[in-house]
Amino acid sequence: MSNAKEDSERTSTNANTNGSPDSQKGTARHRPEGRKFVSPSGVFKLEVLSLESILHDTSSPPSPIIDDGVLLENTLLLIYGMPKSRKSFLAYDFAIAIAVGRDFAGFRIPNARGAMVMSAEGGYYPGRKRIQAMCKAVGVSIPDHLHFVVGPRLNLREPEAVDLVRAALSVYRPEVLVIDPLVRFHNAEENSATEMSQVFGALRALMEDFGLSVILVHHCGKDANNKARGSSAIMGEYDSAIEILSSKRLTTLKFDMRHVETPGPRSLIFDPDSNWFRLDIRDKIARALLEKGEPLPLKDLATLCKMKGLYSSVENAYRAIRESEKNGAIQKLGSGLYVYRN
Repeated sequence: MSNAKEDSERTSTNANTNGSPDSQKGTARHRPEGRKFVSPSGVFKLEVLSLESILHDTSSPPSPIIDDGVLLENTLLLIYGMPKSRKSFLAYDFAIAIAVGRDFAGFRIPNARGAMVMSAEGGYYPGRKRIQAMCKAVGVSIPDHLHFVVGPRLNLREPEAVDLVRAALSVYRPEVLVIDPLVRFHNAEENSATEMSQVFGALRALMEDFGLSVILVHHCGKDANNKARGSSAIMGEYDSAIEILSSKRLTTLKFDMRHVETPGPRSLIFDPDSNWFRLDIRDKIARALLEKGEPLPLKDLATLCKMKGLYSSVENAYRAIRESEKNGAIQKLGSGLYVYRN
């Protein structure tokens, strides 16, 4: 036991190459670094920060990958739903939008980032058709930091498979990894918390070591009321989640956020020709903004809605505008103007 402790402390000292532990104050870009301890095998790690370093820290949080807390840096987004609910299409939309920094369906992507999609469903040619249609529909130029892994054979419970993923991540250095679907990347009993914890342990280690965020596609059980299939360990691991419910015409997204306020459901329409989702413009406020064709301040937007007969009073219009903003149908800019979120 004492040897392990000595090795841990020695590794900690070697790992601290930026000065003495707890000595650095946060800047606008980097949070303070504490004293790091690593087990002899390198598998287990912890970092200790002093209260002083936290109180003096003025660093800014990193910008979100997908705004409104949908996907933050080093977090896991779970997309789940019944078979044929278009989960994979939403995950692909996210990957392409992230790679080019493109907003869609009310989701705001502040910056373009590197992404990698590991897809184990459908094969190469169906995947190629899907990707080509998506890029053509939105006029996407070819980003050099978006890569697709088609038909991988990986089991995240096996160290050899995890090492293979590490090798790919080391070469391409994506900031976001899409895994579709979870069931094809392990051989665990999904109802076993112990076995699924091994799978998520491997994922979390990859996220920590590569500064990675993960979008994970998973299936519901046979009963739609059962939520995501398998052990509660699966539902306990995500930082944010999107449940996707699809009918012939309409797709409804339900959110659950661990780090920010959870927004209300969002109604989308899926375009089978482009494979992109877009907002359902049955939202009256969004439709009024779209027809107006220009951003409006809150007072003018409420007056417009009252003049159109959408609401009986300006006060009711104010409340409806707040609700539409919360649901992602419209967006308030820094200037205070409201715009339709496409």
